Amino acid sequence: MVNTLSLLSFVSGAIAATFTVEVGQGGQDTYTPSTVTAAVGDIVTFKFDSLHDVAQGPYDSPCLSHTEGGIYSGIMSSGEFSIKINNTDPIWYYCSVGSHCQNGMVGVINPPSSGETLSSYSSAAASASGRSVAGNGVSGGIVGSNSASLFGESGSSSSSSSASGAASSGSATSGSASSSANGSTTPTSSTGTTPTSSGATTATSSGAADHVKAFGYAGVAAIVAAIMA
Repeated sequence: MVNTLSLLSFVSGAIAATFTVEVGQGGQDTYTPSTVTAAVGDIVTFKFDSLHDVAQGPYDSPCLSHTEGGIYSGIMSSGEFSIKINNTDPIWYYCSVGSHCQNGMVGVINPPSSGETLSSYSSAAASASGRSVAGNGVSGGIVGSNSASLFGESGSSSSSSSASGAASSGSATSGSASSSANGSTTPTSSTGTTPTSSGATTATSSGAADHVKAFGYAGVAAIVAAIMA
């Protein structure tokens, strides 16, 4: 029984989801999906298709980055920027290029279950004065091709999603380990993307996440077989 419980604990820690958010897909100033609900340990990868960035900022100050810490990808036209979720606080983010934020290019990871909404954040961004303020250097994640693998993850990615919350202040560059991002989560449901009434899309992760760490399901099955033998 003890061995079985230990195995179950190991398996639960070996499974994590990876979400992909398309940035500027099809030349549009959007994050697709714009909302994601991720669990602790999950990876969110922003895949750039045109010139944009991902900058985290306070909910009550749309289009402005955190004065310290937070996630920031730097301005990119291609490639990937990945963050690892290490708590479930909301992560509100936006594009600081030109007037993209004011035009509605915003997103959230782990939005609150009540109160603050992406719709209200977007509405406030539309009336934000001045230009968007970019983050201060790449921070809170990893930039590079297949950057999610640098967190020790492997396997296929799940549905796209976006994040919001307080991220750590450490910086990261391509090919190096980085600080993880923090976020806040509502109860999760099955993985997938769902259109909302405002046209935004949402992605969530579940306990049966489709992304497995390097150990993989084959290794888990082998241990189960050995214990049950």
